[in-house]
Amino acid sequence: MEVFAASLIAVIMFDFSSGGLIVNLIVSIIMIAAVLATPIIFFVLSYKNRAKINHNDTEITANWGTLFYEFNNDKGLGSSQYYFYFFTRRILFILIQFLLQEWPIIQLSLNITLSVTNLFYLMVFRPFSEMILNITNCVSELGIMMIFIFAGINMMRISEKMHDSMDILLVVFVNFIMYVQMGSSVLVFGKNIVMIIKKRRNRIAPLYSNTNNIVNTSHQEKYVEKI
Repeated sequence: MEVFAASLIAVIMFDFSSGGLIVNLIVSIIMIAAVLATPIIFFVLSYKNRAKINHNDTEITANWGTLFYEFNNDKGLGSSQYYFYFFTRRILFILIQFLLQEWPIIQLSLNITLSVTNLFYLMVFRPFSEMILNITNCVSELGIMMIFIFAGINMMRISEKMHDSMDILLVVFVNFIMYVQMGSSVLVFGKNIVMIIKKRRNRIAPLYSNTNNIVNTSHQEKYVEKI
């Protein structure tokens, strides 16, 4: 988002007074084109290779696995297209901020609409294979929607005390979203550690039992020989 926003600023405020500014403009145009192409490329790539992705093709997993491994790729096209919606939503968000600065009500309404749409997508398609991430992303999106609502209330003619209350709520919700995201990472990490420990125990237990069986068998054979 930062690169896209900076590139848009460079294009909007273009200046040909020096060679450096011209180079900056050209680079900014290239960056804008790359950002706009990102969701399209991701959609085409994932759609064309959906069969290989579902069957964990070795080549696809080795080259592009980090783009797919955490999603429910076998539950339809919608569940596997999180990054397409992710990038598209952020591109639209930046464009709304730049193009609708003179119409704050429309700007705010579209931001809330984007948030509601993304929340609907997360709740219906549940794209993440890890349930913790599905829940925390929904909670975070609800928090983002509340931030937009509080920002809208702040734009109204309200008392100074009300403004202060809205500012406090904005800070609280921003921190809440950050802690939810960090907490989800910690929970997933902890869950994976527990799973690894359980797998190690399951590997050791059969080996231990087999060793006991061998020892018991040898004792029985020796006892038979004595008889």
